[in-house]
Amino acid sequence: MSYISGNPIIDVNRRLVDDHLGYEARGEMGALLDLYTDDIKWSIPARGIFVECKTAAEANYRQIFDGLENIRFETSWRLATGEYVFDRSRISFTVNKEGHFSGIQKGQEGELALVHRFRMRDGLICEEEVYELPPGTFYEMWNPPSIQE
Repeated sequence: MSYISGNPIIDVNRRLVDDHLGYEARGEMGALLDLYTDDIKWSIPARGIFVECKTAAEANYRQIFDGLENIRFETSWRLATGEYVFDRSRISFTVNKEGHFSGIQKGQEGELALVHRFRMRDGLICEEEVYELPPGTFYEMWNPPSIQE
C-alpha cells in the first residue's frame, strides 16, 4: 500500500502492518516475530484463542500456517493512529494438509475476510486481535460510504 500521512509514527505503524502481513504470506516466521514485543497479546476471540508471549504466538502461527500454502493477502482498507492500526483484508490460500481446515480438503483453495486490530508500542506490535468473516457475509460485502469532514 502507498501512503504518507505526514505523521512519522502513523507511517511507521502502517508499514509495520504491511511487513507483518507480507511475512505471514511468505511464511517468514522469524521476521514476523521480530515485529512483536516479548509480551505480545495475540487473539482470535471468536475461537477462544488467546496467547500472551512471543513463544506462544510462534507456536500458534506455526499451527495455523504450516497447513497452508500459496497465501495471499489483499487489503481493502487500513486506518492507522499513533497507537493502533485497523486492517480489513481478504486472505486466500491452498490447504496442504488433510483435516487442517474444516470443510476444505487438501489441495483445495479457501479464503476468509479478516479484520485485524493491532496495538503498537515502541515501534513494535504489542497486541493483535483477529476477527474472521466468511466471504459473502453482509459485513464482508458492505462498504460503508466514506465519512466526509
